[in-house]
Amino acid sequence: MTRRRRFANRLMTVGAVLVLLSVILLLYNLNRDWDAKNSDFEILSELDEAVQAQEIFRVPKDVKPEFPDDMDSVNIDDVDYVGYITIPALGVELPVTKTWSYEKLKLSPCRYAGNVTDGNLVICAHNYRSHFGRLPRLTQGEEVRFKDVHGNVTHYQVTASSVLAPTAIEKVTLSDADLTLFTCTYGGRTRYTVQCAKRNDIVIN
Repeated sequence: MTRRRRFANRLMTVGAVLVLLSVILLLYNLNRDWDAKNSDFEILSELDEAVQAQEIFRVPKDVKPEFPDDMDSVNIDDVDYVGYITIPALGVELPVTKTWSYEKLKLSPCRYAGNVTDGNLVICAHNYRSHFGRLPRLTQGEEVRFKDVHGNVTHYQVTASSVLAPTAIEKVTLSDADLTLFTCTYGGRTRYTVQCAKRNDIVIN
C-alpha cells in the first residue's frame, strides 16, 4: 500500500469518527430536549393547579396592578417557580424558576435577574428546541406573555434582538428592555438575546 493510500485511509477513518461523534451529540441533545419537554408539561400542569387553588386577585384594565417588589413563587418538587412564559409565535409555554442554576436550566427556563415590577425581568434557557432554541425566529412586534403565580398576565412585544459575547452581562441585565430573553447559540460561543417592551394594556385571564 502506497503512502498516499494509507494517508487517504486515515483521513476516511477520521472523517467517519467525526460523523459518528456528531450523530451521538445530536442524539444526546434530542434526548435532553425530549426529557425537558416532558418535564415542562408536568410542571406546567402542577403550576396551573397551584395558581387556580389560590385566591387570584383580578385587576381592571385601567388600574395598574400592585406587583410585589420581588416575585412570589410556588414550590413544586423542591423548586420555586414564579410563573410561566408564553411565546405564541413559537408555540412555547414554559414554567420559569425563581432563580437560575445549571441544574435548573435542565428543567426549564430560569429567572436570571430582575422582576416584573421594575421592568427589568431577564429570563434565560437552554437552546433546546422546546425551550429557547428557536428565539432567532422571533421578529419585531411579536407577542410574549408572562403569567405570575397570582394569575396576573403581563403582555410584552419584541422590540429588538442581538448576539452578544458571553461576558456581556451588563448589556443583558442593565438594558432598557422590560423583558429580556436569552440563550446560548450552538457551540456556546455567543448569546442570542431578545428584548421586549411591556404593553400598556394588561389582560387578566
